Amino acid sequence: MIRMRTLLLPLVLIAAVGCAAKTEAEALAVVNANCPMMGEPVTADGGSTDFNGEAVGFCCPGCSKKFDALEDAEKTAKLAETNP
Repeated sequence: MIRMRTLLLPLVLIAAVGCAAKTEAEALAVVNANCPMMGEPVTADGGSTDFNGEAVGFCCPGCSKKFDALEDAEKTAKLAETNP
């Protein structure tokens, strides 16, 4: 019985850690995993902006400025391209 616990404990711990891990986008509560401007993963220091009532994340602060300058149709297209 002790041997079974010794074997199962690491598996349980690995499963618990894997389930608890969040992507950076989930931790930031943004709707996209990839930057709509560059296609790179969203980062905490990339910032975010509001679009259609949802937070959109970016890979760097410069991308949020570029995104804000786009027309709404372009913003929608960029989000769809990088976050299918």
